Amino acid sequence: MSQPNNKTATGEYYDGKIETIDYLEFMTESLIKNGVAPKTAYDVVAALKYPSPRLGAKADTPIELDLMKAENYIHRARTGKWLAKEFLDPFGEK
Repeated sequence: MSQPNNKTATGEYYDGKIETIDYLEFMTESLIKNGVAPKTAYDVVAALKYPSPRLGAKADTPIELDLMKAENYIHRARTGKWLAKEFLDPFGEK
């Protein structure tokens, strides 16, 4: 497993919590070690960054937007394709 990254930018949403980058690096290594293709591992790990300890902690980012982004990466990990645009608009803006 990688060593914790002490040079990452920190914000109030990281106080007292494991940094997201450390978790994502661990998960990437674990997925690939367990036979997950690197491209799929990337998509899964990209999805995991959204519902991380920072979820809901950034005032300018609605939770629905982060969840939608995570869902899109999981869909791509499963199917190899992004969700259709109409599924990516949680706020009804066309």
